[in-house]
Order: sequence, then C-alpha cells, then structure tokens
Amino acid sequence: MHTERVKGGLAAAATFLLWGILPIYWKELGGIPPLEVVAHRLMWTSILLVVLLALTGRLGVYRTEFRSTPQVLSHLIRAALLATNWLTYIWAVSHDRILEASLGYFLVPVVNVTLGVIFLKERLSATQVAAVCIAAIGVGFFAVNAGGLPWVPLSLALTFGFYGLLRKKATAGALAGATIETNFLLGFAVAWLVLLEVKGEGTFLNAPASINLLLMGTGIITAIPLILFGYCSKRISLGMIGIFQYLAPTTKFAIGLWVYHEPFTAMQMVGFILIWTALAIYSWSGLRAHRHRPHPILPE
Repeated sequence: MHTERVKGGLAAAATFLLWGILPIYWKELGGIPPLEVVAHRLMWTSILLVVLLALTGRLGVYRTEFRSTPQVLSHLIRAALLATNWLTYIWAVSHDRILEASLGYFLVPVVNVTLGVIFLKERLSATQVAAVCIAAIGVGFFAVNAGGLPWVPLSLALTFGFYGLLRKKATAGALAGATIETNFLLGFAVAWLVLLEVKGEGTFLNAPASINLLLMGTGIITAIPLILFGYCSKRISLGMIGIFQYLAPTTKFAIGLWVYHEPFTAMQMVGFILIWTALAIYSWSGLRAHRHRPHPILPE
C-alpha cells in the first residue's frame, strides 16, 4: 500500500509538471493560428485515445455512454468547455500572456469551491469563505491593471471549473471520458483543417517536417498527462492531488516570468499575492478536513 502511494505521488508530480511546462511546446507553434493548433490537438488526441481504448479493450464504453440523451448532452457540453479552454490557453501562450494563463489555473480551486456551493449545495467553512473573498479581491487588482475584466484567467478558470463539475457526475473514467469528448469535436476539427488546406492556408502540408511532427505530437503530450492522472487518482487521495495540482500553474508562472520575461507590474504582483494567500488558506482548510476523514483503501 505504501509503495502504491509513492508511485501515485510520483505520477501526480509528473502529471502536473508536464502540464506546467506545456507553454514551451505551444510557443514552438506560436506562428500558427491558435484555432488551427487546437484543431490538430483535437484530431491527433482523439485518434490516439481511440487506439488506447482499443488496446485496453474498453471500446464497449461507447455503448454504455450513448444510452441516454442526458449522457450525450453532458459529453457534448464538456467537449465544448474543453475546446474553449484549450483555445483560450493556446491563444494566451501565443500572445505572451502565460502569466495570465497561470493565474487562471491558480483560480481553479476557488472556482471549484464556489461552483460546489452554487450547484451541489455544499457548505463552506469560515476559512473557505475568507479564501474566496480574498481571491475575488485579487482578481479585482488584475481587473484594475488590465482596465477591465481579466478575461483570459477567468475564462480558463470557469471553463475548467465547469468541466470538472460535469466530470464529477460522469460515469466514464478519465481516459474514456476524454476520448468521447474529443470524438465529439473530431468532425469539426477535421473539417476545419481540410478547409484550410483547400484554401491554401493550412500549415500541415506546407510546413517543415519539424512543425508537422510537433502538430502530430499534440496528441501525445495531451494523452500522457491524462493517463498519468488516471493512474495517480486511484492511488492517492483527492487532498494530495489538490496539493500537487499547484505545480502546474506555478511552473507556468515561472516560465512566463523567467523564461519568456513577460511584464509583471506591481498591481499584478499584489493580485497574485492575494490569490496565493487565498490558496494557502483554502489548502490549509482542506488539509484539516482531510485529516478527520478516513483514508481511502488503495489497490495493492
């Protein structure tokens, strides 16, 4: 059991570190329109995930997941949220707004708490209420700095938060769910890429081999962290996963600031400090609650 927890912890660290360094990958595709990059990501990811499902003998999930209209509708909404999240994120990276993207993912836990209260009727402790309020003030500082609502971080946090909310009620596992969701958008992605090629505006048939390989590789870099996440989620508690998840936005923040030298104003610094404070309070509250819950029985 202890060995499984260690393996789960290593898988979680690898998962969120991989998600954290992805801006470097997307930067290499910065000369390609974000919508075209997302179309390639959807297409290659969908193909790869179907292959993985077939190899693991789980293609039967299609029969169970398409039995009712509410299930199909839920998959469709999650697919739209996923595509919107990907498009916003890749757009932000290509437009030198990695710091704002990292803020969006720092906000995800606070958004999750808020959505839990609104849609799942969950109750907040006093410390969690304080965390949400402090995070809201932090977002306010970013709004003042930007001269309006910081739409990039809010879009990322809200789309990811609502995606997580719907996944919470999903019957399919992480791999099967992601496969079905990307399958829903596969037709749109292929149609868009074919249209671009017919118009002579596509990248894939006109770019150097290195760029084509990077576009094809978007499926691999999407699938690997997903598989690792599915592995670690069965071996460590949700509380531990919640701590590890901060690795991704922290790594993004470091890359934006120190690798790509994005501007970082005093107002942004105040906003980040407030949000980090909110996350510290939220994490402390979550760990306290976790200590009073029984540990899950982990597979041998």
